[in-house]
Amino acid sequence: MEKRIRIFDKSMLVIIVLLFSISSAFSQNQSMQRRNNSEKDIYINPDFAPFYHSVASGDPTSSAVIIWTRITPDDFQTEIEVFYEVSTTIDFNQIVTQGSFITNADRDFTVKIDITDLEPDTYYFYRFSSNYVYSHIGRTKTAPDNDVPNIKFAVLSGSDYTKGFYTALEKISERNDIDLVIHTGDYIYEHGNLGEITREHYPAAEIYLLQDYRNRLSQYRLDPNLQRCHQLYPWVVIWDDHDIVVDALRDTSFRHNPSLGLYSARKYAAIKAFREWIPCRDPEVIDENDFYKNWWHFSYGSLLDLFTLDVRLYDRDMWAENIFSPEYNSEDAKIIGPEQLNWIKQNLLESQSKWKIIVNGLMFTHFKALGYPLVMENWDGYPYERNQILDHIKDNNINNVVFLSGDFHCAFANNVPKNPYNILDYNPINGNGSLAVEFISPSLSSDNFDEGNDYGLGSADVAVGLITASNAHMRLIELEGHGYILFDITQERAQAEFWFMENIQDPENFNEYLHGIRLTNFNDNKLSTGNQPSPPKPYQPDIPEYDIYTDITNETLSPIVLSCYPNPVSQTCFLNVVTEKQCDCRIFLTDVENKLINEIFVGKMKSGNFVYELDFSNLTSGMYFVNILVKEEIRTIKIIKN
Repeated sequence: MEKRIRIFDKSMLVIIVLLFSISSAFSQNQSMQRRNNSEKDIYINPDFAPFYHSVASGDPTSSAVIIWTRITPDDFQTEIEVFYEVSTTIDFNQIVTQGSFITNADRDFTVKIDITDLEPDTYYFYRFSSNYVYSHIGRTKTAPDNDVPNIKFAVLSGSDYTKGFYTALEKISERNDIDLVIHTGDYIYEHGNLGEITREHYPAAEIYLLQDYRNRLSQYRLDPNLQRCHQLYPWVVIWDDHDIVVDALRDTSFRHNPSLGLYSARKYAAIKAFREWIPCRDPEVIDENDFYKNWWHFSYGSLLDLFTLDVRLYDRDMWAENIFSPEYNSEDAKIIGPEQLNWIKQNLLESQSKWKIIVNGLMFTHFKALGYPLVMENWDGYPYERNQILDHIKDNNINNVVFLSGDFHCAFANNVPKNPYNILDYNPINGNGSLAVEFISPSLSSDNFDEGNDYGLGSADVAVGLITASNAHMRLIELEGHGYILFDITQERAQAEFWFMENIQDPENFNEYLHGIRLTNFNDNKLSTGNQPSPPKPYQPDIPEYDIYTDITNETLSPIVLSCYPNPVSQTCFLNVVTEKQCDCRIFLTDVENKLINEIFVGKMKSGNFVYELDFSNLTSGMYFVNILVKEEIRTIKIIKN
């Protein structure tokens, strides 16, 4: 939560603290014990070659779904034909479609296919192959097109690789009855290794080039719990700022260092890599602006419509510095922009489903103290467009609108009135006047209140008391835990269960606990307290096997090269190497006559992910070889110098 301190009004905080007689300001953070990087962080199994990144699916409709994999080639110059099969049975005796896909370095050897003409509300199994070697089997599910009793989502946000292990994803996988996983943004983080870390980013510096984002996504997608959860369920993923750069806007970010090049180039690189590595449906690109469109409608029959919004990149201006700024409350201050605003208003009006779910990356409801917004970066900094949506809901009597939001790294359940601080608009006792409800997921691993920024309050209990006293529409606040929301929707109610992990610093601790349940009953448009977790869905489909812990024998060559880019090369080439076990290794560059050009690495290589920069600027055009020697085994990669 490092970016919050700049937005929070410190003078306002002092007033609040005095009003509530808080004596200990700016107390020391009570950070949890951090684990050092260990061999348990990396789970690279050569038996998975060449599909080290496993499989994934996403963006399901009632008749289609995206399936995804990434193949790691031996020769990084070539195109590779990858075959796919989709079946209704795990043994692939009932294949419904099959085909092939040509991938190459232009898409970082990723494979993404939109499988169509499928049956609604149906489980499918899929797999990929190349040269008679198969990937893991993935399982996915299409959306229903009729009346169903319930739908279950897992809702995630803030998955900073360096700050903890993704143990919550293992618990989601164990449930085995999730229809969809929703990630509300910050799927990756662009920074290097900041502060106390549990696992290391590579490169250790801030990323900004296309291959940087590809390498970072590759690193995240090697996490075994993330792979397993992608393998079992379709995902819907929206981007937030850290997927590009913190505080990203349409045209700039004041956190972007101009020495790293043009912001527009960085933004394009991040989104291109995102679309390569995430199993998302791509927009039809007619002009260059279409490339950045990332709002979608997913219908789940008559039960619910799911809408995703982009509150970062497409048409967002800088937020107002404070409520006295001239742009505050101006229709020219855009967080989603008129095109997207009209789209969501029209879809809400036309929806015939019982529930309307809006997924967006930022807190939608008001968050104030003494009448002043605390985080102007949220929708509080863009009141005109928020009021447009709320007025549209009220004027057209649109019921059962639920916002699923992210970014905050903490858990909230909120009523959403137009003005929660005006007794004529909202009754803080019974919640009357609320037009919708909002659930904000805790972070999967990213720093929250007790780890990144405690606003000088020191105690989460104190902060919760202050927030609640000033914001009576906030009906659940949890500032310290990491986990997810289990979101269950039936004909009668939409229920959010806030599940937290016991300790994300321990990769083998999968203990979780239920912090609280909040729900909204059909046509209530306000929150109630729930009592019972949702029961498991009656049908438990097969779970594909995935042995991520298979031992690597001493005879197995390590490390593994995941990418070598660009190839052919003119000036500089980047070699991405990953190894599961510490090993004595030599990496060196030779020419076609086997003459040594350069030693890249010699010594004991620890487990982890590494990028090596190879300088070809002074070499003549021709063929060269990167050689990796471990014990008596050698692997050679051909590189062409232009």
